[in-house]
Amino acid sequence: MGVGQSWGGALLLKTESTYGTGADLAKAATTIPVTSETFAVEHPRPVYGNILTSRVAYGTAPGVISATGGFTMEADAVNVGLPLFYWNGQATSTALAGLLTKPTVTAGSGGALPAGEYYYKVAAVVRNSVLGLTFVTGASAVSDKATATAENGTITIGWTNPTTLTLPSGWAYFGTAVYRTAKDGASGSERFLHLETGTGASWADATTAALGTATPPATIYQHIYVPAAVSAATHPLGGFSVGVLKDNDKSEQYIGCRMNTFGLSLGDQNAPVEVTFEAMAQTAFSVANLTPSPSIVAPLMNWQAQVLQNNTAMATVEALELTATNNLEPIPQLAGKNYVRDFYPGERTVTGTLTVAFEDHDQWDKLLAGTAFELSLWIGGQATTALASFNDGLGNTIASWPYGMRVDLWNCVYTGGGANLSGRDRLVAQFPFVSTMDSGEGEEMQVTVYNQTASYA
Repeated sequence: MGVGQSWGGALLLKTESTYGTGADLAKAATTIPVTSETFAVEHPRPVYGNILTSRVAYGTAPGVISATGGFTMEADAVNVGLPLFYWNGQATSTALAGLLTKPTVTAGSGGALPAGEYYYKVAAVVRNSVLGLTFVTGASAVSDKATATAENGTITIGWTNPTTLTLPSGWAYFGTAVYRTAKDGASGSERFLHLETGTGASWADATTAALGTATPPATIYQHIYVPAAVSAATHPLGGFSVGVLKDNDKSEQYIGCRMNTFGLSLGDQNAPVEVTFEAMAQTAFSVANLTPSPSIVAPLMNWQAQVLQNNTAMATVEALELTATNNLEPIPQLAGKNYVRDFYPGERTVTGTLTVAFEDHDQWDKLLAGTAFELSLWIGGQATTALASFNDGLGNTIASWPYGMRVDLWNCVYTGGGANLSGRDRLVAQFPFVSTMDSGEGEEMQVTVYNQTASYA
């Protein structure tokens, strides 16, 4: 038998249909790309306590098995979604607001389109002026057939009134991308035709124009992680099993898991964003070696992150640490079983540390005054469609909405911090903070993930 290697291992997750009954990890389990994991078992053996005329321990009795552990991964806005679902307890997954309904097409007189049949798709283009980003979102369904003739060489394309769309906070409608497409509207057959800026709801295709190579992205989904409500009948956090392939004779399975902690770490701008998850498990056992099936997506990089304070971009941020914990408590049982009955969450707490170049006393003043502030993090990574980019006519490239993450904290206060003189080094300050519930939002933190996965439920 060869020596087990970390590179030959893997970590898999799967929701348990019945909490505490191990999920079948050999079927449709999700492989999570990790950089490390820490799952381990403890099995206390209390020493006999009777007084028996000797100072020698006579033996041990079996205690209660417990298992804990976690894993660290490079955040990629796809594989991070399922662990976040377990940590948060739920996710609201919907298609990102856009022009999803097929456009209308009407042939009219005039124009110089060559006679023939035409099919169209449209896609919303949105802009965040604070972040300085402009993206095209998912494409609509294909239009009905429009026929141009010698007499009717104009085709007017109409779409949903953009002012009726509910866009993510901070984003505004910039314009509509119009594409010609194949008859069946097959994804990838689209070719960019025109960008109609503003909130107009139609455009007339009336001349022979060279088609661009850009194709719109397929449907993009946003997964909003709002804390699950606690009720007497339903546990707010879902149960799951963890499988760890150790590259040797067998794998390990941890059952009755609940996710306790989520951590997010940004620092070195030339490194990937790092996330950590910590869980508690009822017990563990060995299983036949598992077969991983990873989904590989480029990780989000630290340099791609932007931090906003009170909706103003912060240019001096050099690092950000966030930790959100459910404060799980083991629930014991006297039921002939040598493991706990469950883990139940206490008060969810969110803390963090913001590291900034100490170029002024703005953050220090907030610390002294106890001034509350909003903090928002945006990280946009790999484009959901590589060939989606096109020019807006002013020399600006408009790319596909990316795989990304957003974190919003609405009621933060600093609990300490500052910078000290040391040698001849540049001054860098660290400010730890705590985030509590905002009465307007009804929560202390919200995580949003953008990708092309329909659901994690």
